Amino acid sequence: MRISTKAAALEKNLLALLRYVALLVAVMALVGSLGFLAIGMVNQLGETEVKPGKVAVQANELIPAQSAKSLPSADIQPIKPSLDKATKAKTLEIFRSRFKPSQRPDDKLTDDQVVDFIWTDSMLSSYADLATAGLTDAGGKDLTTAAAIMGDALTAVDTAAQNPEFQKKLTAYRTAQKQNVCTDHFTIHSRLVPGWDSTATNCEDWYKSPVGCAGTRLVEEPVTEKVCEMKFPEGLLSPVEQYAIAVATYAETAKHKSDDAKIQAQNKTSENGLRKEMGKERIQLAAEIFLGFLGIMFLYLFIALERHNRSLRLLIKEVK
Repeated sequence: MRISTKAAALEKNLLALLRYVALLVAVMALVGSLGFLAIGMVNQLGETEVKPGKVAVQANELIPAQSAKSLPSADIQPIKPSLDKATKAKTLEIFRSRFKPSQRPDDKLTDDQVVDFIWTDSMLSSYADLATAGLTDAGGKDLTTAAAIMGDALTAVDTAAQNPEFQKKLTAYRTAQKQNVCTDHFTIHSRLVPGWDSTATNCEDWYKSPVGCAGTRLVEEPVTEKVCEMKFPEGLLSPVEQYAIAVATYAETAKHKSDDAKIQAQNKTSENGLRKEMGKERIQLAAEIFLGFLGIMFLYLFIALERHNRSLRLLIKEVK
């Protein structure tokens, strides 16, 4: 009787322990399921695709570097039809106010030559490509046409040309003095020298010893000549060249910034896609954990029913 009572008590305690463990595991499963579900839902927030941000070129980015390269000379051609009158007028206005005062007396350029040197075919093509680059001006206004972008570029060049560093380069060109520059030139000089030709037969007694005739031979000798001429110092760019470089720098900087913005947008889009994919996995895991929670609750219910049945049997037994 005692053994039976102890066994019943032990079984009762084990069932109670199992019930509490099942309840604890169920609570943990429910909390975990809700947690993964919440994280997964948060990961689904926001757009997957990120569009490139707007970019703008600042005037201080057009200031020439210490070792700026010159542009190739452009062929003089009539004004291109794709260059509107407003852009041409603004180009010449800035040239006259910012660059022309730094020209040398022998620099003679017509208005058409200035415009064609700056707005070459390749430059116009570069600015046309920027129409879809997502550019804005310094005030944040969208630039959606090539004409608007060229106008903003000229405004930036006008501002940059007033910078002391830019002015220093313009002044250096205007005030430069020619210097006597000497260089060594290597040439080959030829001269005739007297000698004896043992194979010649065009003289009397050529057959007598010594055989041959007196003659001359051609001798080539390297000669170094020093050539001097008056030249301006190297590395100086004319005002129109500096103007053209600033316009080209705007296009290059804008394209570089636009490409960077596109790359960043692509990277962000990839990150968002990965985040949402991980969110889906977490939601799926939450569903699986919730199914486990239901299974544990079923086990808990089964244990509770078993405990209830045992109590009911004991009660019936006591009544009898």
